[in-house]
Amino acid sequence: MAGFDFPSAIQTLRSEGYRGTNVTFPFKERAAQLADIRGEGVRRVGTANTLLFDESGLRAENTDYTGFISAYRHSFGDQPAGEVLLIGAGGVGRAVACALGELAVSHIHILEHDSARAESLSRDLNAMGINAACITSEQAQRELPHCHGVVNCSPIGHINHPGCPIDTAGLGDQHWVFDAVYIPAHTELLKAAHRAAPNTVGC
Repeated sequence: MAGFDFPSAIQTLRSEGYRGTNVTFPFKERAAQLADIRGEGVRRVGTANTLLFDESGLRAENTDYTGFISAYRHSFGDQPAGEVLLIGAGGVGRAVACALGELAVSHIHILEHDSARAESLSRDLNAMGINAACITSEQAQRELPHCHGVVNCSPIGHINHPGCPIDTAGLGDQHWVFDAVYIPAHTELLKAAHRAAPNTVGC
């Protein structure tokens, strides 16, 4: 957004008495840089989607990261995430992938139509010590029965992008499934997961 003064906009909100604000693309990296205090998710992912106006300074958080960890632990406690198929390598996918690193993921298969974005995420995850590799749709179908978890961080399934991000024939009760799409609450992926009777967590 050419000409938009992001720091001034944040200062205006603060001076008007707001307690915080949501931040979206393309300002998530700038929000992280602007903050005085950075939460664990921001330090791990490098971006912020929430700014809080604390007395001690401007606090940045990444609720995609912390929210996924909370949802997973609420449903599965300390159960390791295991081998995971991650669909989508954008901002949400990156945050969730980093969160999986805190949940004892053994390997992340990255399914993303933008190969450069997928390779960038795979490279960064491996640099963090998180085992990850890019995968094609055909490879994903072969690997799905061997995975423990499936996470959709793509927009497919949203009310504005209807459909299902993968062929769900390989889903079974050995899988846990998470869909970052929240409108509708019951996406095609989650419906398929329930039909296959896995333990399903979504947001």
